[in-house]
Amino acid sequence: MAGGISIERGGYGSPEALSKHSRARIEVCRLIFAVVDYDPFRIADLRTPSLDRELIRCRRAVVLAAKLHTNAAFSEIGRALCRDHSSITRGLDAALILYREDDEFVELCARIAERAVLRGRWREAGGQQALALPVAPPITAPVPPQPLLDFSRGVAS
Repeated sequence: MAGGISIERGGYGSPEALSKHSRARIEVCRLIFAVVDYDPFRIADLRTPSLDRELIRCRRAVVLAAKLHTNAAFSEIGRALCRDHSSITRGLDAALILYREDDEFVELCARIAERAVLRGRWREAGGQQALALPVAPPITAPVPPQPLLDFSRGVAS
């Protein structure tokens, strides 16, 4: 402590401390620490109401990785990130869109899962994957035009 300011703003020097404080799974807390490279200042920022783009992107990566690699509930992920479950569900929807469109986001999710040592652990524990990513079928031919509906005529009696 220097000048009355704790180096660990928020008091979370480890995933275990955050897990104990937030009553969330240790695996989710490890993801939070992994996404910010174990920097306690950035962990505190991640848990604030800030709408900074990079922080939002990191939160979404944590939410997606937590749903892919743990069986944590939305409320549990929300407690770890200081959010309610509805914010987590909206974040997951946005993360799924990013996952399909942004290769860097996919790499970020994979990297934090690797750092948090979660990849494949749900299989070893006998659990089930909480979320399966949708796979879009490849487009092999143009979509045929759809017939137009004619509403100018009245309803047949």
